[in-house]
Amino acid sequence: MRIRTQFAAMVVGITLIPVLLLGLGWVVFSTNQNPERIPAYEQLPPESVGLISQANWSKIRDLLSRRPREAQVFVFDQSYRLIYSAVRVPGIPPGRAVAADQMLNQLKTPGRTQDVVAFQPADTKVWIVGLFAARDSNPDPFPGLLWFAGTVLSAILLFAILFSIVMGGNLTRSIVLLERAVRRLAEGDLESQIVTRGSDEIQGLGRSFEQLRQSLKEETARQSRFVMGVSHDLKSPLALVKGYVELLRDGPVTPEARQAHFDLILDKTDQLDDMIDHLIDYGKVNTGEWQQTWTDVPLKAFLAEFAQGLTPDAVLLGRTLTTNLELPDELTVACDERSVRRCLENLVHNALRYTPEGSTVWLDARRLPDAVEVTVRDNGPGVAAHDLPHLFELFYRGSGSRREPGMGLGLSIVKTILDSHGWTIRAEAGPGARFVITIPTEPDPLP
Repeated sequence: MRIRTQFAAMVVGITLIPVLLLGLGWVVFSTNQNPERIPAYEQLPPESVGLISQANWSKIRDLLSRRPREAQVFVFDQSYRLIYSAVRVPGIPPGRAVAADQMLNQLKTPGRTQDVVAFQPADTKVWIVGLFAARDSNPDPFPGLLWFAGTVLSAILLFAILFSIVMGGNLTRSIVLLERAVRRLAEGDLESQIVTRGSDEIQGLGRSFEQLRQSLKEETARQSRFVMGVSHDLKSPLALVKGYVELLRDGPVTPEARQAHFDLILDKTDQLDDMIDHLIDYGKVNTGEWQQTWTDVPLKAFLAEFAQGLTPDAVLLGRTLTTNLELPDELTVACDERSVRRCLENLVHNALRYTPEGSTVWLDARRLPDAVEVTVRDNGPGVAAHDLPHLFELFYRGSGSRREPGMGLGLSIVKTILDSHGWTIRAEAGPGARFVITIPTEPDPLP
């Protein structure tokens, strides 16, 4: 139960206590009234019907229905003939004249003080005589009110104390359990699961800390894999550079061999430079630095200019780069132009690299009702089906790319950049490789 709900329940309980006590008082008062049902005019004995009119009996009946439980009430006409008796009087049936004081003395309880009240209701010709237990003529209501107020306050205080003890105990146990778990997390324990009990808020906070623990654990594992992957991939070209430098330093080599060694060293340093660029891009993506440079980019013009810039590379490699841009000229998207260009370069360069000479690479774009799809595809060997689920994972390299140098960062960086733009990318198997970028846009206006 939520903490706010528990406090609301306590407030409702405190509010209901006086109402319940008032209700209980009303029940006690009601049960203290005389339960005897006063007979209707038609139910009176025949001897009584002739002594009182129906109208007068209706008034008398209403008065008698409100008498206290202990009252013994009698109704007489002006000739002291008994019309109605709340109790059975031996030897005095209705309709007989009787001395009221004699009858009341006969009914009084020995050893008990009782008062007699007699009055004649207005507009009637009858007398009502009542026998009541003696009490103070002017009772003081203050003690009763004070007793009721004390009872209400005592009940409220007892309820609040018990409710606070239960709620405070549950809350304290939950916070202590959560505090211990968070302390373990702060000390670097990422293996112990964070489990909480108690209110919904505490459990929600515990779930958030558990998600934080899992995220930290995954991030720590990812950083370890990153360091190991970078160390491995940087070590290989460095070892080759070191070997060729040692050959040039220690052994006599011909001018042709020296030139070949220098060419290999230059090639490996270019490879190292490319790896370092990937690492820099990866660092910028994870810090969000590039997000400060977003602008509205005309998408069709941007893709056309991008394809034109890569056409010489395709020609140099003996491939063909073809574009098909079915987009309106005025369509713009908010993005970091440099990082998106980097993503497209990665996809197109992969297509040019992994397709055989004479192949074609396509850059297509089309407008959907509420999105734009940009597709990079080729007619090369494509992506193996078992590689598709892992293609965008950090350091993962598909079975067809493992013979090529690289760190397995390219597609991971591409997906990270596109995800942070709110865009998506998917890879499809089939004839050739196919990568589809989906860019959400405002829906087209209705014609």
